[in-house]
Amino acid sequence: MSVKLTYNEIDPKALTKEEIKEIQRFRLRGLIKRVYESSPYYHKVFKERGLTPDDIRTLEDLVKLPFTTKEDLRRYAYHMVAIS
Repeated sequence: MSVKLTYNEIDPKALTKEEIKEIQRFRLRGLIKRVYESSPYYHKVFKERGLTPDDIRTLEDLVKLPFTTKEDLRRYAYHMVAIS
């Protein structure tokens, strides 16, 4: 199976749990790379923690990133927007 497949391209009921996890990991890596490259706020968060998108590859790796708080949203809303 190609990890480039999305749930919309095939019947998700036909996938094994591992295939679903593989798709989720692929999509997570794409999302992390996109926000790192396109969002000034999240780029700064990564740099402050010495991280690159390659450091976030699985759901378990998300603990390396801080929670986004209401105060963060109020203070940095315009910097969080990912523009591509």
